[in-house]
Amino acid sequence: MLEIQRPSKIRSVGFATHDEALWICEKCGPIEPHYVRLTDRWLRGPECPCQIEARRVQAETERHLAWIRKDQHTCYNWLGPWISDDLPLVEQTLDSFKRPLKWQEKAYNAARLFALEPNGTIIFYGPYGTGKTHLLAAITNELRLRKFSSRFCVAAKLHQAVAECHKSGEDAYRLMYQAITAPLLVIDDVGASKLSESRLETYETIIDERTKHKRPIAIRRCEMNRPVFHEHEQDSLIPPGYGIDESHDGGFYPYRIADGLPVYVKRNGLDARCESYEQALEYVAEVAD
Repeated sequence: MLEIQRPSKIRSVGFATHDEALWICEKCGPIEPHYVRLTDRWLRGPECPCQIEARRVQAETERHLAWIRKDQHTCYNWLGPWISDDLPLVEQTLDSFKRPLKWQEKAYNAARLFALEPNGTIIFYGPYGTGKTHLLAAITNELRLRKFSSRFCVAAKLHQAVAECHKSGEDAYRLMYQAITAPLLVIDDVGASKLSESRLETYETIIDERTKHKRPIAIRRCEMNRPVFHEHEQDSLIPPGYGIDESHDGGFYPYRIADGLPVYVKRNGLDARCESYEQALEYVAEVAD
């Protein structure tokens, strides 16, 4: 009888004995191997259900991590190649926010609630160095873990990007479309620079369209002088230096996003649109009386 000559590569596939090919799953028990007559070798048995599930979970985790890395750039670097990114803000988290003061604790709680269910508009304002930008970035980073995408921008950079588009002859539609359709739009340092007619138009277009489609917005403005309310005034208890909207504390207060923009006020269940910050203050006083 002639002996079959098997190529060395084929002879090296699998295991020489049954016991070598046998493996035991902690949940499913022994997985029997298969004997291949052609190679006179043993191959390990098929994957058990828990092995298949573990491989699926690993693949899903890798896809999620890849999406997170991509979304970090989408969130902090979407204004174009001529605008510097804000990628260092990916390190900001809610847990790392220092809140030694009582009103900082309230601001933290407002940000945490907004991150759990982004709805309406949340506004942070107050002096520099109190953690407003930190909280805005932390909200986007927290939402990213749940595959909720955001667009973060500094107001001055947004206007610069729009101006660069017009300067180079390009249409700013791409930028405006992203700002309008993003699941969450975050604008940092609103009102820090002089408000021109074109900037006012940019704000109104973005805010009106997002409000119309009920898409959430998070805003930060450095506001040194805020309206002062007394503790007995219902729906007006605002932590110093910060603002939170009606979806969290039951009432909204007058707030100047930028000179010339309308102000929306909600107080004691009544809603009003005021054309100026001063008019909004008068409206609140009338409702209080």
